[in-house]
Amino acid sequence: MALTVLLGTTVFLSAFLLFLIQPMAAKAMLPTFGGTSAVWVTSLVFFQTTLLLGYAYADRLSAWLGAQARVRVHIGLLLASLVFLPLQVLNRSSDIAGSASPSIGVLSLLLLTLGLPYLLLSSTGPLLQALHHLRFPTRNVYRLYAISNLASLIALLAYPFTVERLWPVETQLQTWSGAYLVFVLLCGSTLWLYARPRPASPSAPEPSEAAAVTNLAPDAAPTARTQARWLGLAALGSALLVATTSHMTQNIASIPLFWVLPLGCTCCPL
Repeated sequence: MALTVLLGTTVFLSAFLLFLIQPMAAKAMLPTFGGTSAVWVTSLVFFQTTLLLGYAYADRLSAWLGAQARVRVHIGLLLASLVFLPLQVLNRSSDIAGSASPSIGVLSLLLLTLGLPYLLLSSTGPLLQALHHLRFPTRNVYRLYAISNLASLIALLAYPFTVERLWPVETQLQTWSGAYLVFVLLCGSTLWLYARPRPASPSAPEPSEAAAVTNLAPDAAPTARTQARWLGLAALGSALLVATTSHMTQNIASIPLFWVLPLGCTCCPL
C-alpha cells in the first residue's frame, strides 16, 4: 500500500511540474523576447518535441535494459539534472537573446536551462508504469494515466488563476526548483524500491520480467506503415494545438490564460 501511494505521489508531482513550468518559463522570457504570441508558440514546439523525446527515452530504456539497469541509469540522470537548479531562465535570457534570432533564442534558452529536467519529468509516467507492471502484473496501471492527467490539468489551471497572481516570476522559478528537488527524491526512492527483488510468495509466485513483458506485448509487432500512421495522427493533434494557440494569442491576447486553455483541453479527454 505504501509503495502504491509513493508511486501515485511521484507520478502526480511529475505531471504537475511538467505542465506548470510551461507557462512559467514562457512568462519569464516575455520581458526579453517581447510579448508576442511567437514566444509561447515557439516554447510550445520545444515542450511538445521534448515530451515526445521523453516518451521515446522511456520506451527504449524499458526495451533495452532490465529493471535494475534502467533504474540505475535513470537515477544517474536525475542526479545529473540537479545542475540545472535553480532554473536560470531569467538570468540567461538577455545573454542568449542578443546572440540569436528570437525563435532560435527561445529554443536555445529552454534547452540550456530546462532541457534535461523537462525530459526526465516527461519520461516519469511511462517509465514507472512499466516498472509497476513488471512488479505487479495483475494490477491495473491505467489509473496512473488518470492521476497524471489530473495533475496536468490542475497545474495548467493553477498558473493563470493562482501562481501568476500571487508570486513574481523569480519566486515562481525558485519554488519550482525546490519542488523539482522533492520530485528527484521521490522518484529516486520509488525506482529503488521497485528495483528491489520481491520476496517469493508460495501461493502466488512472482512472474519473471520476460513473462510480464510477454503478457504486455501484442501478438504481432506493428508494421512500419502502422507506426507511420500512428505518428502522423499524433502529429496532427500537436499541429492543431499549435495552430489554435497561435490564432488565439495573435487575435486576442498573448497571456498565460489563453496559453493554457488549448493545452488544458488536450488533458481532459485523456
